[in-house]
Amino acid sequence: MEQHQRILHVVKHALPAFLSEHCFACVIKENELLIYTDSSAWASQLRFYRTDLLGAVRSPSYPFIINHIHIRISVPDVPRNSRLRNPRTPSRKTIGDIKAAAHASPDPEMSDSLLRLARRLSENSDRNEGETN
Repeated sequence: MEQHQRILHVVKHALPAFLSEHCFACVIKENELLIYTDSSAWASQLRFYRTDLLGAVRSPSYPFIINHIHIRISVPDVPRNSRLRNPRTPSRKTIGDIKAAAHASPDPEMSDSLLRLARRLSENSDRNEGETN
């Protein structure tokens, strides 16, 4: 576990700050480094840094023998006691504007999509009002 934390520290310091935030675990397995990130978008960005990462983990100051780096996508565990943020439902005026845009759209597919969105938002708004009363 300590070795994985050390290699994670090395990896995070070899990456730009905006990218290191999305690396949450590293595992060394048979001369391969597995780096875990939280989405495919960040995984593709990390792949551009493979050469830099190999240079960092092959440094003489670290005793790691790494020949390959693999990027994996995995959502980190959310503590059971943490509550997910409730999304804010738009105002009735905004929902009305979406309905108006649906009726004004010349594209029937767009109009149907906007009407479904307005209906769902309206249902969520009604449900949220019932919970607060």
